[in-house]
Amino acid sequence: NASTRKFFPFIALYKIGTPLKDIISKHRDEVSGIEGVVKGGSDLIIVRKGNDERSFRVFGDTLESTGYFAGGKIYILSDVTEQVRLNEKLSLMAITDPLTGIFNRRKLIESARSELLRAQRYERNLSLVFFDIDHFKKINDTHGHQAGDFILQKSTEICRNIIREIDIFGRYGGEEFVLLLLETSPHDAFTLSEKIRNAFEDFAYIYNSQLIPVTASFGISGLRKGDTLDDLLHRADEALYMAKENGRNMICSM
Repeated sequence: NASTRKFFPFIALYKIGTPLKDIISKHRDEVSGIEGVVKGGSDLIIVRKGNDERSFRVFGDTLESTGYFAGGKIYILSDVTEQVRLNEKLSLMAITDPLTGIFNRRKLIESARSELLRAQRYERNLSLVFFDIDHFKKINDTHGHQAGDFILQKSTEICRNIIREIDIFGRYGGEEFVLLLLETSPHDAFTLSEKIRNAFEDFAYIYNSQLIPVTASFGISGLRKGDTLDDLLHRADEALYMAKENGRNMICSM
């Protein structure tokens, strides 16, 4: 019908009665999920038209054969694109820190626990880096909380440009951040942390035409046999405390 052709324009190329599998095989770039619907394992299909992507909920039923009708299947499609987009947005909000766009504390801990178990199972290297912005309260008191937010956002951006896609990065709270570096020894974690530390120190943080000097302190802990995530966090936190006690803008490892 006209509504179907609106979202599946290629349907018009085929005669009524053409097997659905024959149509699917020729248009996989335009539509996905039909195989799951046909097999009964899914009720959602995705249709792509240029840069637009729409989601449809599919309701199917069997048409019984009669003396004049061979029977078959009937599918009713409901456009649920906005609902799907809203659900995706809510799911992302549940795991994301709203200021910086990286993992929030809950998602950070959840992902870190999972990766720690994997590293222990396969006896792989794993390092945790705890860092925070030096004298952050003074920055807020001197330049205002909006300037502080700007510092956190820019620092996050700098860090994301240095770490790998596989590394886990989250905001632990306030000006504190945690990096979980997969397949990484404490020595290599130190090297990476030094790159980040230098990048913070060298970057021109300019807010309201004012240059704000920014440095950070880092604490590192490497995975040991029998460690829990709390053990890793505790040692990294102690190392971070050492870095601050020894003058800040430095890296300590435990």
